[in-house]
Amino acid sequence: MTNEYRRLAGSRACFIPLLISIAFAVGYLMGHRSPVQSAIVEHRSPGKIVNANGPRKIQRPAQSGNVRQDPRQYPSTLDQPRPNAVPDIQNASPSRIFSVVHGTPPLRPVEVFASSQSGRSSPVQESQSNLSHSAINAPPVNVASGGPVKTVTKSIPVAPTKVTVKPGPQTLEYEMVISHYNEPLDWLRPYADHSHVYHKGSDRGPPFAMYKWERIPNVGREPHTYLHHIINNYDHLADLTVFMQGHGTSKDQSWCYTPMEFITNAKSNIFCKNRGSYHSWGRINHFGKWLAELSSGRMRRAKTTVGEFYTALFGTQPPPSVPRCLAGCFSATRENLRLHPLSFYQKAITFVNDHSNPEEAHYFERLWGAIINAK
Repeated sequence: MTNEYRRLAGSRACFIPLLISIAFAVGYLMGHRSPVQSAIVEHRSPGKIVNANGPRKIQRPAQSGNVRQDPRQYPSTLDQPRPNAVPDIQNASPSRIFSVVHGTPPLRPVEVFASSQSGRSSPVQESQSNLSHSAINAPPVNVASGGPVKTVTKSIPVAPTKVTVKPGPQTLEYEMVISHYNEPLDWLRPYADHSHVYHKGSDRGPPFAMYKWERIPNVGREPHTYLHHIINNYDHLADLTVFMQGHGTSKDQSWCYTPMEFITNAKSNIFCKNRGSYHSWGRINHFGKWLAELSSGRMRRAKTTVGEFYTALFGTQPPPSVPRCLAGCFSATRENLRLHPLSFYQKAITFVNDHSNPEEAHYFERLWGAIINAK
């Protein structure tokens, strides 16, 4: 009996360790944890995965000193995205989206204010210059599907920056139009910033800085110059235009005001030195150098009388008389010049654009008072 009991006890002693070994093996294969390990850590919370579609953050359970941990179960990097996982773009920040797609910081639009001609500031969008052109223009791509990803960026408030914008054409308060050939222009220096010189000689440029200097063909004397200016500036004439020849007004003081007197007198509707009236509608009785020019052929003779020229230009019979403003110096407001349509001046210039010294230039000299509505 004693021997039988001893054999049975020895069998049990061998069987129990075998069962424990089997239990450890089954537990390891099924849950990577033995029943003893489960019993030890069953009171702790299991690990949690945050954001299944994005980077997973795993809370590790506290490890017991005698518990074997499987290194494959817990990655060493806490913020490592899972392989082939699609980034959670809907909930992620713009910076996270840009870094996932491009691997560079996101583009930040900056609002800049540029001053306009009206004096108001208008916002314009400018991109940061620290990003390359290719990075700015590269569209975001979904790394899983290969399709485009819609991103939304927010403007960053910055201090306004004023950008100087060159203004467009401006209407001058007054402009001095000079018909110039080769005369000295020193007398014009005080008014240079309002002077528009039309040069008909051989100079290559202006003798000093001025508002405008323009080369045109040497035809038609000063009437051609004045008509050329009116035609080409009809829509943006100065408030007051002073017309003068290249030698200035000192040579013809009997007929011309000084440049500043023209400007001052225009405020009182005085536009020329009106010396009586002109009422001779036949041909001009030239004398002196003008008669010599006409006789020698250096002056082209007109085909009409002054009266016939008036009718051809205005379309009506000449009045008994018109204001007489000679020497080709006068002023005119924009309103007075626009009393005639542009076609009037376009027709007028055809009488003097075929010769350097046409007789019709002297006809215009006697009719400027009527053209500019001088009183």
